[in-house]
This record gives sequence, C-alpha cells and structure tokens, in this order.
Amino acid sequence: MRSRGVLPGEPVALLLNKDIRTLGCMLAIWKLGALYVPIDPAAPAQKMKSIFDVCNMRRVVLDSGLNTDFGKNYPEINAIDINAVSFEEYSAVFSCEPIHQQQLAYMIFTSGSTGVPKGVAISRESLSFFISWCRNSLDISGEMVALNMADFSFDQSVMDIAFLIGSGVTLHVYSGHKDPISIAGYIQRNAINVLSTVPTIFGLLFDEQFELSAESFASLRKVFIGGAACPAPYVQAFHRMMPTADVYNMYGPTEVTVYCMFHRFSREELSHGVSAVELGKPLPGHEVWLVDDDGNETSSRGELVVSGPQVMVGYWGSTEQTSMVLRESRAGRRGYHTGDIVQRSDGNRYTFTGRKNETIKSAGYRIDLGEIEAALMSCPNVMHAAAVAVPHTLMENAIHVFISQGGRGILDENAVRDHCSTVIPNYMQPHQVHFLPKLPLNASGKIDKKRLVNEVEAL
Repeated sequence: MRSRGVLPGEPVALLLNKDIRTLGCMLAIWKLGALYVPIDPAAPAQKMKSIFDVCNMRRVVLDSGLNTDFGKNYPEINAIDINAVSFEEYSAVFSCEPIHQQQLAYMIFTSGSTGVPKGVAISRESLSFFISWCRNSLDISGEMVALNMADFSFDQSVMDIAFLIGSGVTLHVYSGHKDPISIAGYIQRNAINVLSTVPTIFGLLFDEQFELSAESFASLRKVFIGGAACPAPYVQAFHRMMPTADVYNMYGPTEVTVYCMFHRFSREELSHGVSAVELGKPLPGHEVWLVDDDGNETSSRGELVVSGPQVMVGYWGSTEQTSMVLRESRAGRRGYHTGDIVQRSDGNRYTFTGRKNETIKSAGYRIDLGEIEAALMSCPNVMHAAAVAVPHTLMENAIHVFISQGGRGILDENAVRDHCSTVIPNYMQPHQVHFLPKLPLNASGKIDKKRLVNEVEAL
C-alpha cells in the first residue's frame, strides 16, 4: 500500500470477502496511519457508489474475482487487486511513521434516513480507550481461542480485530453458514473459548428443534452478546446450554466505538431468568442520561444520551447530520443522542424498550414497536419476532408482526393474540400476524425489517 502511494489519514476501501487476507489489509492500513472502510461485496451498486462519493475515495483493495467490472465502473479509483499481491514479498520489517491519536482508525457506514449511507468516523484515541477497557476488564488471555462471527462491515468485528488479536488469542475467522448446527459444530471441533455475536444468531443455538446439547459449548468461557437488544427469554437458556461461560450483554451504537455499556449476568440471573435485560453500567469515563421528546432531561424513560471518550468524531463529510445527534451536554461535554428509548428504574438500572424512529402513530395512538416485539418474545415457542408499520389510509399505520417458531409446541395466531392481550393494551395489538420459517437477516445478522415491509407491500 505504501508503494502504491497510500497516505496517512487517507480512507482505503476494502471490497473483499471475509478471510485472513482482509485482516492483513486492515492491520497494514493501521500501520500506515490510514483508515479502513469495509464494504460488503454484496452491497447494492447504488449504496457502494454512495460510499465512494461520500469519501471521495481514491484507493480500494478488492478481489478481482468478485468485482470484474470495477475498473470500468470506477476508473478514477486506484484499485489494488489482492490476488496480485505476494504477501511473502513484503514480509520484511516495516518502519512506521508516528501516528497521532486524533487520526481516524476506521469508518463504518450505517443506513441514513435520507437514503445516503452515513460514514461513522472513529478516532484511534476512541479505539485505544475501548481496547484498554477490554484488556483491563474482560480477563482474556493469550491461551484462549476466539471465534469471529461478525462481518467486517459490522462494527462488532472491531472488538475481534483490535482487542482479541492484540491480546494474543488465536482468532478463527468464521465465514461458513450461520445456521446453528454449523456454528455449534465449529465451536466444538475447534474448542472455542470466546464467542461474540448478535442475539438473533445466538438465540438459534437454543432452539430445541436443532437438538443441540451443552456438550457442543463446553469449551466456551466468555460469551459477548451485542449489536441488538437481547430478548429476556434467552437468558435462562444461556445457563442451560453454556453452564461454564461468563455471559455479557454488551450495548453500544456504532457511533460510540463498538460498546459503551455492559452487564455481566450473575449466576442467579442465568439460572432463573429475568423479565428485562439490563444494558448495564457505562464504561469508565462515560456518562449516560435520558431526555424526553423536547430534549429535557428525564429520570424515568427517554432517549439515551452518551458522553465520553469513545464518542465518534462525526459523520464523514456531513456536519449537518453530525450536529443532529452530537450536541452539547449539561456539563458542556458532547453527548451522542442514540435514538434508543430506555427505561431507568431502581437508581441506575437501564433497560432497552425501543427505537425513537420506531415510535409510530396508529389510529391516533403513539406506539413503540419495540414494546410489541418484547411482548411477542415473551410468548411461549416464539424464537424471533419483528413488528413493522405499514402506511394505511384510515389508521395512518397498520402494525404487522412476523414470527418464527422455536421449540416443539404448537403456535398459531390465536395463541399469539391471546398472549398479547394479557401484556399490551388493545390499541397496540397487531393488525396482521405472519408466520415464517425464519426471519430474514441483513449482513449484520439483525432482522431485516425493510425486507419485511417490502413483503407486506407486495401482497
């Protein structure tokens, strides 16, 4: 990369499949003082073009086998074909220029409300702070074996790359099928000790239909669940399937450098279960508080705001979008408005209840779709559930719910409606209930709600 003119502070796109070579590129970019921008090779062409335009991209590392038309479509971008690189040729000792903490380490693009992806710019200082906390708090030793499940375009992977490799663990880069039997078999065959993944994938390991046993997970010592809200019904299954593991619920938007709050489940919680999963306590040096719709601080329920050293620099090239979510806090410190609606109880016990942009109006009522999903997840034999709003001429929005079944019990629409009637009010009851063998997931392993809305609109 240095011989091709890559400069410190320059964004370098990685348009590669997930494998060990991609990791080599990321580490090389860091050594150069540049920043990496991971892009899913399967991303739609328009999204890819938007990312290149936002960054004014000059460099990309790609696999020519995946992108045969890249040179024709983007003649202005200098492409390095990873298949033409001999890693052995560059194995000599590499001298680094001094790197400043304020330089950017990476940029991950998230969906934007305008349709243009937002580039979340994370500094080396923020990443260093996160790595230091991990080293001091998570008790990971170099003798351990870890499994990287997250795609490199998802910020959960940063913990695997920056922290786990830096701790000297053996890291397995998993790119196989994300079905429970394949994952469990890989963990058992390779005696994996450390696992980090999203709840939607992790929860499948508990589904009785796959008949997985605790023996498959006997090697696990540390399990980190993050990237999305962890449903409470999963907690008791942790203890049944992974009795020797320390299990952590990790919370943090991409904009706050992977994770900024954590909760380690106690043995009592794992044994008896909980009604709601705690987000936990903030990392050292961070402060959290809640605000209402008018931006005034509230003590019970509101949007979570985070301030501290891991907050992003901003959205690349967009001061307007940055100013909408990064605002001065009560103490004069920048606070990131997460968009997550959180309940606080018993002093500083925080639980996730939904997303601000998922609060909709239906028949005149304000409704939090996350609250409906929580009600569905508490219904016996529900494995995954999603609630979406579809525009309706009479009631503004109709609520459609999608459910995939778990376990061996009988689950039908009447059972779902009977259960919902006992836990949420009438005005929040779903208008339509759909059953699917499995819910579609996006590249990050989260439920793809846009696809569900499209399916309803196509009916």
